[in-house]
Amino acid sequence: HRKESAQKRGGGKKPISFDTAMAEMLFSDKPVAAGTPEEIFEQTWARSLLDRVSEQLADSYGAAGKDELFKALEPFIQPGGDEPPYFDLAERLGASAGSLRVAVFRLRQKFREVLEQEIADTLADPGDLDSEIGYLMGLFAR
Repeated sequence: HRKESAQKRGGGKKPISFDTAMAEMLFSDKPVAAGTPEEIFEQTWARSLLDRVSEQLADSYGAAGKDELFKALEPFIQPGGDEPPYFDLAERLGASAGSLRVAVFRLRQKFREVLEQEIADTLADPGDLDSEIGYLMGLFAR
């Protein structure tokens, strides 16, 4: 009876296939980070944090019906991103270069607010916010 009712390997769970070709395809476009494991972890965490903040902004712009504007302005908030010239982008969006500069300023301001809130949620002492942001920016300067 014990032998017949014994749990088999895997505990009745469906096995997961490990497909190396699929994994290579999924991760081949990811840049290989250099540095110690700690530096790689911190850079990956910082990138995911910035991606999360960007997603929140995209959602808020989308809720306001400004998806196209956010997609056009997003390069202005990405570290190391290629910023298109204001004049060309303003012409494409049917706006003036001045109004576009204001929109970029507001987007960056909102980005910083959301970023500060995200970082503050991870800190035990809110007084460490400025030093944590400085450290985060230093990760991208490397």
